[in-house]
Amino acid sequence: MIAGVCLIAMQACQKSTDVPTAPGTISAFQTATTLNICHRTGTDGTFVRMLITSADVPAHQAHGDAPVGDAVPGLPGQRFDSECRVFSMAPVSVTFRGLAVNGDPITTYRENGITVTADAGPWEAMTGYGNPAPAIIFKYFATAPSSIGSVLVSMDGDLFAFASVDVYSSVTPIPYTIVGTRNRQTVLSMSGTIPNTFGRFAPITTPTPLMISELRIELNHPVLICCSNPMGLDNITIKR
Repeated sequence: MIAGVCLIAMQACQKSTDVPTAPGTISAFQTATTLNICHRTGTDGTFVRMLITSADVPAHQAHGDAPVGDAVPGLPGQRFDSECRVFSMAPVSVTFRGLAVNGDPITTYRENGITVTADAGPWEAMTGYGNPAPAIIFKYFATAPSSIGSVLVSMDGDLFAFASVDVYSSVTPIPYTIVGTRNRQTVLSMSGTIPNTFGRFAPITTPTPLMISELRIELNHPVLICCSNPMGLDNITIKR
């Protein structure tokens, strides 16, 4: 798998293995006049809620502070609550277990408090196959132009971190783009190509626990002369 992660908020593009775990997203709020942050008060890991101006963001970022609800700098898998108490994030997945009728069109699907919305498609249920079944797919028809299928993932405006997704194609490589946004700004951007999996599912993962409010997963089907082909995804896992 060829993958890269661009932390737009930090104005850097690095290999995924080089991505810092935090604070990252704090600069996505610099357009706001004021910002509630969790301010480090000492070396004992204590944080207090503090209202600062956008001009103070760089100094607080350098100090190891982060916005309320964000990941805790230097502590992977830890997050602030609304009062700056630290707690462990837990993984939760959309497995599409609620899909019962093969071929049913998918416009919106909800599971475990997560909403998956078809953005470009069309998407449909695939109940006979998955990792495990069911999964969702969009179909490409022979000799058609390259086609794109994408979904949006959200949690009613709550923050979450993207962890992984399983992607599938029957006979082609799988070019993908994954973008996470927060406060209407791009925070996380990943792109690459999964080599031909010969009908198996393959995971796309990230070590980056940047907190986002919406995730877009896009699969790009290459032009295929010989035949039609399904491409799809399963097991969208986030941390919250």
